[in-house]
Amino acid sequence: NSLFLKWLLEWQQQSESLGSKSHHTYKKAHDTLKACPVAFAHPREMLTLKGFGQGICGRLEKKLKEYCLANGLVIPNFQGSMERRPENCPPNDNSTTEPVPSKKPRTRKPKQYVPTYRSGAYAILLVLYEHNNDLVAGKSALAKNEIIRLGQPLCDASFEVPAGSSKDQSIGSTVTSHYTAWASIKMLIKHELVIESGKRGRTTYQISHQGIEVAKNILKVEKATNGVGSVRNDSPVLPTSSPTQRQPATAARKSTNESTSTATSGLTAKATTTDSVSSTAPIASSSRRVASDTTPAAAAARSRYLTTSILSSISHTPPPASIKLPHFTPKIWNRGSFSVNVIVDNREIQSQKERDFFSTRLNEIPGVDADVRALGLGDTLWIAKHKRTGEEVVLEHIAERKRLDDLMSSIKDGRFHEQKYRLMRSGLRSVTYIVEESPGVDLGVLLESVQTAISSTQVVNGFFLKRSSGIEETVRYLGRLTQKIKEIYEDKELHVIPDEAIDSRTYLSLMSHLHSTDPQTSYHISFPNFQAVTSKNTNLTVRDVFLRMLLTIRGVSWEKALEIQKHFPTPRHIWMELNAEYRMRGEQAARNLVASKCGLESAVARKRIGPALSSRIAEIWG
Repeated sequence: NSLFLKWLLEWQQQSESLGSKSHHTYKKAHDTLKACPVAFAHPREMLTLKGFGQGICGRLEKKLKEYCLANGLVIPNFQGSMERRPENCPPNDNSTTEPVPSKKPRTRKPKQYVPTYRSGAYAILLVLYEHNNDLVAGKSALAKNEIIRLGQPLCDASFEVPAGSSKDQSIGSTVTSHYTAWASIKMLIKHELVIESGKRGRTTYQISHQGIEVAKNILKVEKATNGVGSVRNDSPVLPTSSPTQRQPATAARKSTNESTSTATSGLTAKATTTDSVSSTAPIASSSRRVASDTTPAAAAARSRYLTTSILSSISHTPPPASIKLPHFTPKIWNRGSFSVNVIVDNREIQSQKERDFFSTRLNEIPGVDADVRALGLGDTLWIAKHKRTGEEVVLEHIAERKRLDDLMSSIKDGRFHEQKYRLMRSGLRSVTYIVEESPGVDLGVLLESVQTAISSTQVVNGFFLKRSSGIEETVRYLGRLTQKIKEIYEDKELHVIPDEAIDSRTYLSLMSHLHSTDPQTSYHISFPNFQAVTSKNTNLTVRDVFLRMLLTIRGVSWEKALEIQKHFPTPRHIWMELNAEYRMRGEQAARNLVASKCGLESAVARKRIGPALSSRIAEIWG
């Protein structure tokens, strides 16, 4: 083999000197032969080795003949088959090259197609199966509109509106899908689970014998998992397994939080007492823990504490004891004298052609009366309307909806913190933050940022967070939430604060005082007053503007901004102190001024200002 190795090495070096890529081939053959313990008498025997083909073996054979003739040696004869053995087959001890019979490819039985849980195909198949069991004489198939009407409650996606549109088109979000759930009928026909018959315009669909077996297996698995075996349940029972566990292929792959208990927990806890995170999330690795406050009493107590502490921390006025709060006698709205309605922001749209999607779909839900208006804060707001006077007051519930692509954009440009800050200044006890999945969105490097944002929204801000798998689930959730809010307020009296007692400068302190002194009573203000006090630019103080300016600095969260403002109430204060420190102790001392006052002195780690951030603030304000 040493002679063959020598020639291969020479050819490799020649190829490298000429810049030819063939030197890789020679190097591979050289390394393989060098590692082989078997001695070869003829180059053709090396066809059994990896890296050796007819070309290299032929060249080696020619070189061997020239070498034998030049040195008067006998040219060895090759005895064996010219067929190449498999590369992974080691040479025999006698170095023969007898062909090895190749294995016959194993034929795999094709897997039976099973629709994904709560997909379009899932809903269509179960509707046709149920209809097949309840056939009436002379009618053995269903038309498209009948299937859509019966199947929509069983499907998360819409049968009529394509998925993938966005509320705010200015942020660069794109439509990633132009198909509705009905498109899956083609897959069912392809796999012979559904039979299509009739001409265009009169097409009907019927389940096949194979489709019946698949539908039976689906219901069998669901019955074993959830204890339900019929598709006629108004609220499909969800899997009982943990959201982090994999669901069976034919059972639930999406946890959609459809039960009324989820909406109830959102109204009872109002904060982070339960974890409403659910769905197939491109963020699959976020924390999904249930809080320790499991009883309704503990949840309500924690909610009141969070609401009062948050309102106190963001109020820039002195504590309620040292401020002159207005004295008033609330108006009492008796039970039954008002109706509960839901208002959707007019910027909440499905697409440019479906601007009334939310209000239309919500009004289709029994007991829900939805209206579309321009909201200064939030995307969905619940109000009570007096039946006789028509006066409207705001209830203590507001919801903000964020698609994942919009959430990523708001984190980048700072809108995320500014919007949460304004929601905390709303004075409402129950804030629901809905994070809606976006088809085809790749979080990439923002994965950790999005996870942190979702966690801080629950833990730090005290909002009730709901994860939605799509726009259809969001509509259903808002509908159930509206129904539950109506149940809560139908048997209650409303205490309405008179308009003359509302002042934007004392509003937060007043609401914080009422929540702490009389937590069992809900006080409400009129809808026009709420719009005024929560507007972006209504009666902004110097401190409010300064806080917004601080939030634009990279690394400054709203908690750190509040901590900075405790020591430097206005821009003038921080500018004067930085300049005084610079004149007296030098530039380095001025850079460390904010860290020295807001660093180790703060017992809460997330409020501390480090040297790097302190230096950045000094560069801006110094």
